[in-house]
Amino acid sequence: QLYTYYDLVDKHEKCNAKISKVEEENGKVLAEKKKYEVFNKRLRLRSKQQKADMSRMEKQLEDMANELAQTKLQLAQAKTQQDHSDALLKSISDKNDAEKITRRSSHSFAQTKAQPTAEQNEIMPRRNSWWP
Repeated sequence: QLYTYYDLVDKHEKCNAKISKVEEENGKVLAEKKKYEVFNKRLRLRSKQQKADMSRMEKQLEDMANELAQTKLQLAQAKTQQDHSDALLKSISDKNDAEKITRRSSHSFAQTKAQPTAEQNEIMPRRNSWWP
């Protein structure tokens, strides 16, 4: 089959138009690819930052757990000391109460000197040392 000059020029123009269209689409694809590469790079960076943040948070959580355990231990020690102090205080209080009871029971009523009432003082005034 023989092609005329105009047929060849026509085919050449069609090919050039296709090449232009493909290059234009290729440009769009490359731009889209660049956009996704930038997006992917940002995601990787964000992921790296999140991993670092997560690691830092895990360390903080571990520190807080250790601090909580230390506080619980101190609280248990304080509670033990408080219980010991309460028991000692109760023991001393019971001992003092027992001593008071034994002191009261050991005193006889004859040993105590009764003080005169105001009425008795009016009836029988006390003697002064200068009065004969």
